Amino acid sequence: MVFVHPDGRRETHTVAPGETVMDCALDNGVAGIVAQCGGGCTCSTCHCYVDEPWLALLPEMIDDERALLEYVWEWRRPRPRAVGGGGGR
Repeated sequence: MVFVHPDGRRETHTVAPGETVMDCALDNGVAGIVAQCGGGCTCSTCHCYVDEPWLALLPEMIDDERALLEYVWEWRRPRPRAVGGGGGR
């Protein structure tokens, strides 16, 4: 998993099977992942933006995830996804 920070710095970590992107970020101390709800898909503080080639590998976005992402500041930016329990597996 490659985490790209707002300043362009890249940070790479291995995601275990079944582990969420959020858990990987928290376990490895990736800055900027707040995860206030612990991955319950209720706060949007762990959202990310997925590069186009990887979108086909993700499950279909569920209604709860879509509703949650309406609260994201940059919702208009292409390809937002929740990375906690709602969509980041």
